[in-house]
Amino acid sequence: MYTPTVGRSVPVSGNVMKCYRRLWGILNNNKIRQEVRRNRYYEKPTIRRKRIRREISEARFKEAVRKKVWLILQMKARGL
Repeated sequence: MYTPTVGRSVPVSGNVMKCYRRLWGILNNNKIRQEVRRNRYYEKPTIRRKRIRREISEARFKEAVRKKVWLILQMKARGL
C-alpha cells in the first residue's frame, strides 16, 4: 500500500540526485505518472468504465491471492 502525500515539493540541499529520486518516488506513490500517461490521449467513457472495473477486479484478485498465500504460510509455520 502507499500513503499519498499532499505536496510534491522536495527541498534541495546538496545532493540533487537524491532529491530527484525522492520526488520521483512521491510521484510514483501518488500515481501521478500513471494519470499523466493515461490522460495523454482521450479515453472514451465506455473504455474508461471498463478500465476502472478491470482495475477493481484485479485489485480484488490480488488481495484474495495475498490472503491465501498468507494463510498457507501460517499453516506451514504451525506444521499443518
